[in-house]
Amino acid sequence: MKRLNKIDKSGVGGSGGARGPSKESPNSRENLAVNLQVARAILGWSQEQLGLKCGLKRTYIGTIERREINPGIDNLDKIATGMGIDSYMLILDPEHAQPLIYKAVRGH
Repeated sequence: MKRLNKIDKSGVGGSGGARGPSKESPNSRENLAVNLQVARAILGWSQEQLGLKCGLKRTYIGTIERREINPGIDNLDKIATGMGIDSYMLILDPEHAQPLIYKAVRGH
């Protein structure tokens, strides 16, 4: 039997593999980065302010926004809770997510 100890970094299927998002189409990591930046802008918060609200470091927020890492589900929940939104909103296509985020943040 073949052992599956190593992550395939070849980007099979155009997903970008462990190296990052594909250039061809947006994915959840790209959506998260865009939606996180938009939500912070709506709130008028810096990365540091968001980090303080959700108990994470500013540098961690920055690595998410630069699409360098995939945050764990617990950290995604911390970020969303800190912003007062539902975590699913952060990974939706930005076209659909941004009106929901704006509405949730502005309370309308």
